[in-house]
Amino acid sequence: MKKVFYLSFFFLFVGQVFGQKNQFSLYYNQHLSEEFSKLGAIGGRYSREVFPRLSLAVGADYENYYHSLNQSSRVSVVSLATGEILFDKTAIIDYSATMKTFTFDALLYYNVLGKSTKFTLSPFIGVSQRIFNITNIPYIEILNYEVINWEETKETKYFTFPKAGLAFSYNFWKRFSIGTELYYRDYLGDKSTILVSSTSKSTSVGGTTIFDDQGRSTVLSDGSGSGSSVYQFNEQVGISLALTYRF
Repeated sequence: MKKVFYLSFFFLFVGQVFGQKNQFSLYYNQHLSEEFSKLGAIGGRYSREVFPRLSLAVGADYENYYHSLNQSSRVSVVSLATGEILFDKTAIIDYSATMKTFTFDALLYYNVLGKSTKFTLSPFIGVSQRIFNITNIPYIEILNYEVINWEETKETKYFTFPKAGLAFSYNFWKRFSIGTELYYRDYLGDKSTILVSSTSKSTSVGGTTIFDDQGRSTVLSDGSGSGSSVYQFNEQVGISLALTYRF
């Protein structure tokens, strides 16, 4: 009998605490530290009001974008008398580092306006777990202005961010509302924030005759050079737009 009583009390308690307002949101994130031409993240979020005005939310979003990286080595011969290009050849590899980002949020909201209005204004705090799936070409080798060696890598990197911000919404029709969030999240860990790096090495062998695309030739002299490029995440401030359904 005691077990039945305790079990009934447990379900009653859970029903009172968690069986209140539920919400599901579809939202779009745009990082203000990135160019607006880059597509932001699209995701969904589920929340429950666990105490009056206090809601717990969990969500996830997905982002797929490309960061252009290129390395090149060029030789050009121009006539000093006429300015005519006598020879022009470039060895170049221009590619996009593919980055697929999955972000999982756990957030706590407090509605300072209460339930007597169609508006909500909620400061929030929580944590974001970000997963980067990266396809990159970290090394390129050029010999006599021809690409002779390159490699492609795939890797996954994990970062945890504290997240805080302010959310505002308006209940425009029955169970539906629209809203926006301004948030701040910054990486506080000790791992490198570099997501993509690329290095190229260029060498020419003296005495080698090469031809450009128009069939013109030149004789190389000994030479060598290198280049590098780096991309690291620089996200701090962002904004979200959301459509929410209450049930």
